[in-house]
Amino acid sequence: LEWNSNSIKNKVHELTQTLSERHIDICCLCETKLNPNQALKIPGYCIYRNDRNTRGGGVAIVIKTGIKHESITLPSTSSVEAVGIKVFFNKMSVVIISCYKPPLRRFSSNDILELLSVHRQVLILGDLNAKHVAWNCSSNNPSGEALLDLSFQHNFVIVTPDIPTHHPPLPRQPSVIDMIIAKNIPNYTFPQSLSLLSSDHNPVSFNILTNYTTLPNVNRLNYRRADWKKFKDIINTNINLHDTLHDFSSIDTAISQFIILINKAAENSIPPVTSQLLHNELPNHIQLLIKIKNAFRHFYQKHRFPVYKKLLNRLQALIHKLILNWRNSKWTKFISNLDYNSNSFWKTVKYFKTPTDPTNTPLIYNNRTYSSDSDKAQIMANYFEQIHIQNDYFGTATQSHKIALTVTKLLTKSFNPMDCRLTTPKEVKSIIRSRRNKTSPGSDGIPNVLLKNIPRKGIVYLTNLFNKMLSLSYFPPAWKTSKVILIRKPGKPPSSPSSYRPISLLSSISKIFEKIILYRFTEHLYSNNILTGEQFGFRPGLSTELQLTRIIDDITCNFHLKKHTGMVLLDIEKAFDTVWHTGLIFRLTEYNFPLYLIKLIHAYLTNRQSYVHFNTASSDPYPVKAGVPQGSILGPILFITYINPIPKLAHVNLALYADDVAIYTHSWRIDTITNRLTTSIDKITKYCTKWKIKINHNKTNAILFTKRRPIINKHTKYNNTIIPWTNSAKYLGVTLDSKLNFTTHVQDKVNSGKMAIRLLFPLLSRDSKMTVRNKLLLYKTVIRPMLLYASSAWSLTCASNIKKLQTIQNKFLRLATDSPRYTKVTHLHQTTSTQTVHNYIYNRLLKLLSSLDCHTNPLCREIANYDRTLTYRHKRITNILR
Repeated sequence: LEWNSNSIKNKVHELTQTLSERHIDICCLCETKLNPNQALKIPGYCIYRNDRNTRGGGVAIVIKTGIKHESITLPSTSSVEAVGIKVFFNKMSVVIISCYKPPLRRFSSNDILELLSVHRQVLILGDLNAKHVAWNCSSNNPSGEALLDLSFQHNFVIVTPDIPTHHPPLPRQPSVIDMIIAKNIPNYTFPQSLSLLSSDHNPVSFNILTNYTTLPNVNRLNYRRADWKKFKDIINTNINLHDTLHDFSSIDTAISQFIILINKAAENSIPPVTSQLLHNELPNHIQLLIKIKNAFRHFYQKHRFPVYKKLLNRLQALIHKLILNWRNSKWTKFISNLDYNSNSFWKTVKYFKTPTDPTNTPLIYNNRTYSSDSDKAQIMANYFEQIHIQNDYFGTATQSHKIALTVTKLLTKSFNPMDCRLTTPKEVKSIIRSRRNKTSPGSDGIPNVLLKNIPRKGIVYLTNLFNKMLSLSYFPPAWKTSKVILIRKPGKPPSSPSSYRPISLLSSISKIFEKIILYRFTEHLYSNNILTGEQFGFRPGLSTELQLTRIIDDITCNFHLKKHTGMVLLDIEKAFDTVWHTGLIFRLTEYNFPLYLIKLIHAYLTNRQSYVHFNTASSDPYPVKAGVPQGSILGPILFITYINPIPKLAHVNLALYADDVAIYTHSWRIDTITNRLTTSIDKITKYCTKWKIKINHNKTNAILFTKRRPIINKHTKYNNTIIPWTNSAKYLGVTLDSKLNFTTHVQDKVNSGKMAIRLLFPLLSRDSKMTVRNKLLLYKTVIRPMLLYASSAWSLTCASNIKKLQTIQNKFLRLATDSPRYTKVTHLHQTTSTQTVHNYIYNRLLKLLSSLDCHTNPLCREIANYDRTLTYRHKRITNILR
């Protein structure tokens, strides 16, 4: 189907109904008149767009999700707007292009030839504003004459309906300007102009008489209707606890058989749910009016009587109003029935809060553009593979060889299997129960919900399997292949490969085994007090808020002593993806980990491979020669163990949160601060080079905290490059300014709060039928945590900043309760049982400080360790408690 919609915004439901009734597979739209920020969604269809940045124009292609296709990059054109996809048929592939030429633009033959040259078989559908008597127009225009001459010279076919497709207002004559240009396309039906939809253009419909390639149906299991008794019986009947596990091969076979058994039991006891194409079907009375409107449209186009046009316009206006009322009533019913305990509540919040990333944005890599899913997946795989080896040249060859030799010698040693701390069915069952149901499974496709329902016999089978792997220090190859999905970093351009973070989807069974290893690993770490106290990341009882509170309390303490504080924030580039495996194993030997654990971690890290999955395409597997898998259980703790002995200098403080590194020092003299920081940076740089860790100097910041106005004539240096002092820097999500008044941070949060309210306004507005309880829940779980993130750390900010945040809260409460502007703030907070911003920060800080007296980390016990009743010259974090 090809249709010039003359603005699609208010015609989506009518188009959806037509696509459903006429079983349209592909629809090319012209003059969508959308800007890039406006959404266009049709259930069951993928949409590819090329929008104008100015008013008018715009093209799109709508194609069923079940049809195999891929986006392509078209050559740049001067006279036409175009977007294209490649559709796969049984014996060929066809490039389909939706094309629009504005009437006032000069026709360019080169544009048409460029579009036709992108593939052997090409279909161009659209409104080219080209008139010629050869396709039943009343007259010719220059575009039509040029297009006809071009078709004779370059052997392509122009196909148009017999009757007009464009019916402008009287006295202008109808014409055929919506057309099909076909190159090497066999077996297609003659196009028809249909008196449907609401536009001055008729849609043009035709069929290609060749079956297209379909994607396999995604069969999901309906766990609500699962027969769990039958599921357990199948496993109990077929599982054999007397299988001998004596070597690596037998373990691999047992794992494979267990996975097959789980899938077989699920297939026989849980009914599948085949995903259906869902359409918002219009009510019968609206469908009837649309049919009447289409009849009047046909009469008008045939006879051109003004009375028909008047009736047609009135019907279109009525239908538009009825569809709008129907949409509003449907939305009201949905919102009023939302329950905060249901998944639909949080899905709705996420839909409004997090805009969906466009999936058809091309990737640009090495000055080349890639549009197809398969190309994107492969390019991202190549990019990630290069990241894993980017630090191989760091360090000296002699030192790297010495470390590798030590590790190789260690791995040849044997250990007594009695030294292994084996697992028990109780531990395995506890781990399985603690796993979330909704985590994505790995390549074996087994979700946690199936593992939670395996019988005790299955638990014992897994326990025997895990114990054998522990005693042999073996990690199966089947669990070393990870499926990588892409998560775009906030605020990053979607066309750059560096904007995406790789998340590894691993086998659910392997994650249970990882958890068992993690318990033994952390037991050794904590019992031997190995981790440095400055590391607050991925450790129980520690958080970003606590680290920030510690730093800010230390800085304000030195304000009282009339000292400046200089801080440098170091950025470790691709920290998790570049961990040197040999260096990590060497680090474990230095910390006297049990040999069976060292060999098990080595088996876990070596010979891993990943593949990138993007939409419907997957890349070739690539080796992972460095790094820890992001999304794994063991990855975070292995990383902080690897960077644990980062050097510390006298009089220079260190603050770590995973890969976020901050060093700071205090002094009355600026030159003393810069000298200390420069020396510390040099020491850390040498350490990082030795252990193949790269510091990104472009993202390294320096900030000087002071309440005075010193003459700054010295700067910190990194590799003889000056790091200029900045007025503010962001650390762990909080913007620190040079005077620690947090005005910049609070203003950022106020802006974010206003944006969140705008995004969630359909749920919060006075017209929304969502219950007040749900609106308040939305604020307390989504908006307030974002507004008051780490508020204990910046609680010393001034009252005017607190008031700015309070204004955002007041605005929300008025929206939630539909209260007028003159409603008292105290009344709003009392009726909604909501704390004021001041009281919330007060109680949060009080709770944090009360937990520090008996904290296991001595650095935490030193926070606010002073007489809080005294008056200090400069504000301290406890100022709000007075």
